[in-house]
Amino acid sequence: MNSKSWLLVIAAVGLATGCATAPEPVKPAQGKAVSRTFEGEDLAGFNPLQFAKPDRFRVNIFVDGDELLTLDQEPVRRSNTDTSDVKLVWLLEQDPAGSLVKYVFPDDAAIRMVQTSGSTTPTACGKESPKKFVCKYTRNGPATWKYTVRVTNMVTGIPLTILDPSMIQK
Repeated sequence: MNSKSWLLVIAAVGLATGCATAPEPVKPAQGKAVSRTFEGEDLAGFNPLQFAKPDRFRVNIFVDGDELLTLDQEPVRRSNTDTSDVKLVWLLEQDPAGSLVKYVFPDDAAIRMVQTSGSTTPTACGKESPKKFVCKYTRNGPATWKYTVRVTNMVTGIPLTILDPSMIQK
């Protein structure tokens, strides 16, 4: 190989290994207050390579250092093109490998849906695992719900503050 060929190989390997991977999102230290000034690159918006677009069939629940719950979408928005049999999944973030399970859905009533308009009601809701909760329903047209999310810290046995987000189905 000549020097130009080697240069092309090195450039291709650099693109495939270093440039193609997204940078890790910045996570604050547990229990520490984070001061944000929203200067510099924040003014241009967020980097879509660092975050996954919310999935309207799956809601991710995060627990921060102060044990406050945050959803990756609020409200959950369902489309009028969804099939008639709908399955919604809520997932708690995974615990680090080798650590104790810390945050869990405590029981089959950890998520309670209360319809505020429309005629669609959940037919079956329950905990499938300590970190996964599922509700199934048959879509009967537009509807809105408020729902509660309960999560427990298994290390301390203390429930976290209840979250009360909403869901809209067109």
